[in-house]
Amino acid sequence: MIRRLLLIMPLAAAMTTVAHGAPSSKAFNPGTAGFEVTVRQLDIGYDVFAVFAMPGEAVPIAVKSRQGHFSMSASGGKLEPLGVDRWRWTAPEVPGHYEVAVTRADGRKIRLESFVMVPATDMHGGRLNGYRIGHYPAVYHGRHAARYVPPRGFVEVTGALEEVPVSPHFTLGQFLCKEAGGYPKYLVLQPRLLLKLEGLMDYLNAHGIHADKVHVMSGYRTPWYNAQLGNVPDSRHTLGDAADIYVDVAPRNGIMDDLNHDGRDDFADSRLLAADVDKVFRNPALDYLRGGVGAYHSTAAHGPFVHVDARGWRARW
Repeated sequence: MIRRLLLIMPLAAAMTTVAHGAPSSKAFNPGTAGFEVTVRQLDIGYDVFAVFAMPGEAVPIAVKSRQGHFSMSASGGKLEPLGVDRWRWTAPEVPGHYEVAVTRADGRKIRLESFVMVPATDMHGGRLNGYRIGHYPAVYHGRHAARYVPPRGFVEVTGALEEVPVSPHFTLGQFLCKEAGGYPKYLVLQPRLLLKLEGLMDYLNAHGIHADKVHVMSGYRTPWYNAQLGNVPDSRHTLGDAADIYVDVAPRNGIMDDLNHDGRDDFADSRLLAADVDKVFRNPALDYLRGGVGAYHSTAAHGPFVHVDARGWRARW
């Protein structure tokens, strides 16, 4: 069984060296529910989180904590009890956004924002409903080829869905590809990336950086858009488990904050943020979230940022 993400909090509390000064006086709400559910071997302890499924796919959901009485509801699809505090949710055949909720008797709830995806087989000529996606390599090569599997489906995003939360501090629209065009748009997003970003926010706020939000400069990229940027075809962004991020809180000015307090917003700040990512996910209990981290300089187009992904193996640059 995969260890739970909430181990980050005891880990942060146990560290005796504070990286950036005293913890912030501003209260940070991690958005935890007080209990956990297990969805596809991932333990979810947040009061809101995203689930992605194919039409008609069966998704097992179980309460990890046995303290209290729990019930489950769904706005679409079929629910089947499998035992005490265990259910099978069969996703609707119609792609779209649905809500599945696990509620404890005291009213505490985990709301699973559930997105039934449009099958990748519906693409024609590299487009899905007119939206240009491009083509994924038919076969990946190399040591980690098993981690480069083209997506089975895509989340259809309308303007109304952009603000739907996919975790306590992130929304669906933050991960949309930056390519031009109207709605609907399509994306791929992996839950492990969301767990990693939320875990990073927990750590930052426990170590003196008040980050009520982390800005996602680049999330999902379609293979077509990724090629226009001149990036490698096997970029983790095309598989939905990577994000280029920076902290932009004080002031909110569209660039990385001065995290090391040297009076400048520069590469030193992205290196510091990258080091924090490395510290958090060095914990063996979080090995299932391991991935890539890279610090980047500013350019004429953007400020400094950090690449974070959940590819499944350690990579640093």
